[in-house]
Amino acid sequence: MRPKAQVFLESRKIPKLVKQRQEPLTPIPEEMSPNEELTLNWILRSPYQFPFEDDIEYAQQSSSLLDCGMFIMFYMGKIAQGQPIPKSVDKNFVNEYRAKYITKLRHHRQYVS
Repeated sequence: MRPKAQVFLESRKIPKLVKQRQEPLTPIPEEMSPNEELTLNWILRSPYQFPFEDDIEYAQQSSSLLDCGMFIMFYMGKIAQGQPIPKSVDKNFVNEYRAKYITKLRHHRQYVS
């Protein structure tokens, strides 16, 4: 990830996925935000190694779902467990994942009702 972070910082641009009519998502270089710059600088200074994976190959939520949080939590869990990330998920999967996650939270020892 460090070489990519360095390139992005030098160019001041970062690829963002854009949907163009009926075509698939396409990475388009756009000006980076201050938060993206902070994150990339942190990556360069961090003693940890981060693999860079192009997310265009992985499951994307449809614009009608608006389940960003669930997708990120699902991805984080898969990455943390070293498991592969599926290439596609549907609305039913996201709803089932949400229900399982809520159940885990409700059964946590520090849950307060």
